[in-house]
Amino acid sequence: MHPSTRLIIWLSLLLGFTSMVYFLSLPAHLPVIVTCVIVVAYAFISYRWFARHIPSPVGLQSTTGESARAYMILVAGLAVIVYKAYNIEKQYGHWDAWWLWDHHARYLQDSTYWRQLFTLNDEYHPDYPLFLSSLIAFFWRLTGTFNSLVPYTFSIFIAVVIPATIFISLHTRNLTIACFAFVVFAFSDAYHTFALAQYADQPLGFLYLCAFICLEYARQQKHLITVIGGLLGCCIWMKNEGMLLSLIFILFNARTLLANGNATRFAAGIIFPLSVYAYLKLNAPANDLVKGQSMKTLRLLTDGSRYRLIGSYFYTRLTDHALPATICAVFYGVYCYAARRLPGRNILTLIICAIGFALVYLLTPHDLSWHLNTSFDRVLFQLMPAFVYVIARNLCNLRFYTEGGQFQ
Repeated sequence: MHPSTRLIIWLSLLLGFTSMVYFLSLPAHLPVIVTCVIVVAYAFISYRWFARHIPSPVGLQSTTGESARAYMILVAGLAVIVYKAYNIEKQYGHWDAWWLWDHHARYLQDSTYWRQLFTLNDEYHPDYPLFLSSLIAFFWRLTGTFNSLVPYTFSIFIAVVIPATIFISLHTRNLTIACFAFVVFAFSDAYHTFALAQYADQPLGFLYLCAFICLEYARQQKHLITVIGGLLGCCIWMKNEGMLLSLIFILFNARTLLANGNATRFAAGIIFPLSVYAYLKLNAPANDLVKGQSMKTLRLLTDGSRYRLIGSYFYTRLTDHALPATICAVFYGVYCYAARRLPGRNILTLIICAIGFALVYLLTPHDLSWHLNTSFDRVLFQLMPAFVYVIARNLCNLRFYTEGGQFQ
């Protein structure tokens, strides 16, 4: 694993730990300064643990010239992203930001009345996991203001770090493919729109991406199984969809994560986030999708019009907002056919995740058209970072040639 990738993953886990510790500090009536001390102590201990147990493989180093060229490309791409962000970002994010995530954060910022969050009507979704809201609330309480720069900073961080992580993780294997993957994000208005919306969808996609990156090295570096457990736990703490994504990830990689004595390592990473999530669910009202289920739900499975409507949304979005990723998928399909190989397990994992989302829509108690219109785009983009990375990683064995010789 590249040292910069390792640092990014450590930082993502630090943010998750900060969010969870702050949430637990509210019922414990801990002063915010005590929370800060706990976070700083965790940062120091976990950083040393990462440095000691997760070294960078020797085979991934580049020459000085290659590294300079790669980082020039990275800086240029990030400049494009930041420039596009300036033109796309709304002042307070999209409507879900101030209606849900920032609204929840305002409750959590108050050490006395934070429990009133769980008395809100279903339209405010008081059952939603609180990674994002609790993290925002922590910094609001620390600074003593409701500064809109806090959610914006996290939003722009996610917009930048997703393509940067993919590029950094791939450029030592195949610079050309890493550039192609980077371009998918740098020039995608749809990606920027969702990444800068200040929602929890793209942060969830980032955490899921990190889990796939860690999985690649987990067989050689067993301590990464603990990291994967922590990342999947953070996915669950980020959004309710994180539970579905994490279960599918575990199902497809059970041998790596749970066999040969690895179950203890995996449990060490996921137990704390799961415990915090369980505590939240014990205090929060039931999810609106769960409360809306009844015997009528089974009849939805035989309604052909619902399948057609969901299928049309998949087709439209894959050929519109997610067109670059779709092109990557087609290219990967041609590559698999030419190499006479089946798609890898990671691709199948993501396909099953998409099918799982479709099943949720199929069984939704809400009006299906309304539910698809208000959430389908951003839910689909939860899978996009991992999807682009997995395809690009599989294509890294390709080499491109110019008249003067191999380009890569």
